[in-house]
Amino acid sequence: MNVFLNYLKNGKTFLITSVLFLIFSLVTLLFIDSSSTPVFNKMIHHTWMNIFFINLTFMGDAFFIVLMSVFIIFYLQKTRLGLKLLLGLSITMFLVQLLNQIFIYENFQFYVENGQYLFGDSNKSNRSISTIISSHTAVVFTWATILCIKIKEIKYQRLFFFLSIFVAFSRLYLAPHQYFHLITGAGVGLVSGLLVYLFQINFIAALKKSVRLLKLNSEISDRYTAYQIR
Repeated sequence: MNVFLNYLKNGKTFLITSVLFLIFSLVTLLFIDSSSTPVFNKMIHHTWMNIFFINLTFMGDAFFIVLMSVFIIFYLQKTRLGLKLLLGLSITMFLVQLLNQIFIYENFQFYVENGQYLFGDSNKSNRSISTIISSHTAVVFTWATILCIKIKEIKYQRLFFFLSIFVAFSRLYLAPHQYFHLITGAGVGLVSGLLVYLFQINFIAALKKSVRLLKLNSEISDRYTAYQIR
């Protein structure tokens, strides 16, 4: 438990800011219609804004975190961190599918979120998609949580927080998401990132216990063999 608390302290700037953002967002929902059409869908979509948000929203794509993991593992030679990112992505996708199956679908249906609907079917871009979570928001908050706990530096934690917020709001601009979808996505991302470190702690503890048991068995076996020889 002390190890996990130390991880929380490492990323406290990002974590505290993100939790405050979630609390503020939930309070805001009390004063607005959560199913109302996002204001970004009513805005004039300038070309430069389209280019900006389309490229920005890619940071919340599953493929982006895979590319990041490959770069970290093979170029930066930080295998553990790269594997943490991949584990975080797996946890996030599992939670997104699980929660959608529980709260949305009557029959099993695999949910995949497109990067943007801006230039697609105009009817589709003006209505809400069948989900309660923005998976792009969940993904970006997942890798931001993992990196902030690892890096520790406050300036990078602030940078990752604002990047996560911009990616989240890009989903209002590009896709027919509701404000509530961003809140649930950010929550899932934070939980997924923290679960990665919980799994790491439990895995290392189990590994150390297994090593101790193997050493103990080896010592007992050696003593028994020596006794038999006598």
